[in-house]
Amino acid sequence: MLSLCIISELRIYAQNYAISIFETAKNYQILKMSAKQGYLTSSLLLQQIQNMKQIYHLATCQTCKKALAFLNPGPEVEVIEIKSQGITADALDKMAEFAGSYESLFSRRAQLYKKRGLAEQSLTEQDYRSLILEHYTFLKRPVVLTDTNVYAGHAKATLEAAKTALSQ
Repeated sequence: MLSLCIISELRIYAQNYAISIFETAKNYQILKMSAKQGYLTSSLLLQQIQNMKQIYHLATCQTCKKALAFLNPGPEVEVIEIKSQGITADALDKMAEFAGSYESLFSRRAQLYKKRGLAEQSLTEQDYRSLILEHYTFLKRPVVLTDTNVYAGHAKATLEAAKTALSQ
């Protein structure tokens, strides 16, 4: 019964905010546990979903490991390992909406970028989007996604701004 209530609330939220139920339900397990423990009512559930925070990283990347240690995300932050979990089109589109372009989320440091000779090509926004969705290595990382902003890369100022956003 409790699970049906949560799923119903997730569907309503997804419809109201025009996002996929799959993307919305990523934190379903955390929400389900919290609801079972009596921590969430229906309105608190929606508030929790609306304030979702995500960090996209690569577990084998030393820079990402250092960034995660610096960010020190709490249990309310969903940490997504992009190699094993991938990145959804919805999440990437939301990132690009906040960032202003797919190009700003694209990593030119990726070895595949050099191997494929992409530096010599004139890439469009759609090309950047397709490449990031095709292979995780093209996503600049780490990426911190909040309900109001995105922070991509490991520059000190970027990580400090991301840490502030995660703590709010």
